[in-house]
Amino acid sequence: SQGCTIFDTVKVSVTAAPTLAINGGASGASLAICSGSSVTLRASNGTTPYIWSPATGLSSTTGDSVVASPTVPTTYTVPSITGSCVSTATVTVVVNPRPTLTFPALSALCANSPAVTLGATPSGGTYSGTGVSGIVFNPAIAGVGSHTITYSFTDANGCSNTINRTITVNPLPSGTAGSDLTICAGQSTVLSASGGSNYQWTALNGNTVLSTSASVVVSPTSTSRYVVRIANSQGCAIFD
Repeated sequence: SQGCTIFDTVKVSVTAAPTLAINGGASGASLAICSGSSVTLRASNGTTPYIWSPATGLSSTTGDSVVASPTVPTTYTVPSITGSCVSTATVTVVVNPRPTLTFPALSALCANSPAVTLGATPSGGTYSGTGVSGIVFNPAIAGVGSHTITYSFTDANGCSNTINRTITVNPLPSGTAGSDLTICAGQSTVLSASGGSNYQWTALNGNTVLSTSASVVVSPTSTSRYVVRIANSQGCAIFD
């Protein structure tokens, strides 16, 4: 108050806030996972303890490394304190859906049926299973029985999905038309087939059905050949 003056100094030290990193990247980065998957989040360049938030989808809220398994896109935050300085890093985990697959039901086939083309969608995936080659299922290669065919598909986001279908290959009847016969001119004879549940007799290279029974009476005027279609209860047939 008398106008006398002195000088003094004060030092202000600036402590740099820690530059936090998550998975080695800068704050604000995004990581993508597929629905049902998880990703490990690793904090570095800060001071422990690391405390993560929100807790939704996290294996733990503390630690430099946690596993995130969110079901929807979620932004996680982790702070670091050095003295009175606080730094915060964030990372957003984006959840991509897995592709939706359709695979029509497969009808039963016979062991001698032709190969069938498989038709799951979206196209461009991979089929696997016994009797499968590329996009074709061959019952002759698969053999009699029940077989599982798996279709796997990966989309542009790297998310994959699989779908299974079962197909049945039915056996062929073990039937026969019997042995060749010799008769005298003017005579008749009975041809008898066995081994099936349904029969159809015709002359070789003929279209006329002679009988739909296991047996048929024939009276050829010259040496002739006859064909029988023998089918089982699954509708599978052979010719003899």
